[in-house]
Amino acid sequence: MTQYRLELSSKREYDIAVNAVNEYRRLIWQREQITKFLESKQFHMGDYVIKKGTSYFDGVFGTGEGEIGKIVGWDFENNYYRVYYSEQNPYIGVREENLELYESEVPEHLQRCKPFDPERIWVKVCDSE
Repeated sequence: MTQYRLELSSKREYDIAVNAVNEYRRLIWQREQITKFLESKQFHMGDYVIKKGTSYFDGVFGTGEGEIGKIVGWDFENNYYRVYYSEQNPYIGVREENLELYESEVPEHLQRCKPFDPERIWVKVCDSE
């Protein structure tokens, strides 16, 4: 394993760095668990899908029938897929019966989307004793 060195000026900076790395590792572990879980479902992480049907909220978010998206996760609490449609609608919840596999030309912005690739990490900053 490669070792890296980071110069920190205080115990507080050290604690913050450790918390950030631990949060990053937790997010990666969570993504791996969701990816494994999705292997048992109809659609898998990274599959391209097309929306069937439109609800009131779909109209509000602009993700109605015919919209192409990419599976980026699973919401265990609400029992539905998380689908990326655009930067404005990155993690919309959609039930399995409202999706079908999309196997045609995929828009460039969906090809660039990396499912749950952490863009920022929030850590709690506490005063160290």
